[in-house]
Amino acid sequence: MKTTLYLTGILALLVIAASCEKKERTTVVSGTVINAGSKQPIDSVKVSLLDGVSTAGEIIPGNTTSGKKNVAYTDKEGKFKVQITGEYEPFLSLSKQDYEAPQGGLVIGVRWGEDNSDKIFEMKTYAYFNPVLVSVAYVTSVKFCPAYFSKNTLNFECESGWEETLGNGSSQPFNNVPFLTYGDMFQKYKIDFRRNNILYNKVDSVYIKGFETYNDTIYF
Repeated sequence: MKTTLYLTGILALLVIAASCEKKERTTVVSGTVINAGSKQPIDSVKVSLLDGVSTAGEIIPGNTTSGKKNVAYTDKEGKFKVQITGEYEPFLSLSKQDYEAPQGGLVIGVRWGEDNSDKIFEMKTYAYFNPVLVSVAYVTSVKFCPAYFSKNTLNFECESGWEETLGNGSSQPFNNVPFLTYGDMFQKYKIDFRRNNILYNKVDSVYIKGFETYNDTIYF
């Protein structure tokens, strides 16, 4: 009787232990990485598929990981395929020098059981905005402000610290220090100036190629 109870207890413990074990699942992710501005494919992007992530748990749901990851690189058409077998929720990470990863560099959650094929991911190139501002006639005041990271609005408020007061003649804002922005996109800007006691407001945009610095002249 005691032997039977002993064996029954061992079997129960084994069943509980087995039920507590993490089940490993295989996740496959495939897709294309493109330039957010030009919509052209990006080659040689490092695509990492992680078995969970370590985080404070405030921003990204889940904060456990086995530390395992698999890595793939996009081909000349921007395509990739990567898979991992793990016990935690998988997360995707994309990186390439001089590009901003999707979601500002945060990892992307990949849900089990969903179709994770043929996904499209966009990455933004960096560029710089450093125009020469020239007034075509005398002004008594000038304020210049670029739209922070190509903000796409008709009437935007200047980000704190980026509005600069200029004078007459030829001027380059921010002591000729280029303004970091996104490339292969239109960079919006605003110029407020007073001429003949009339206040004018000019909102316009210029196209900046990726990895380049815009140094052309803007007249107002």
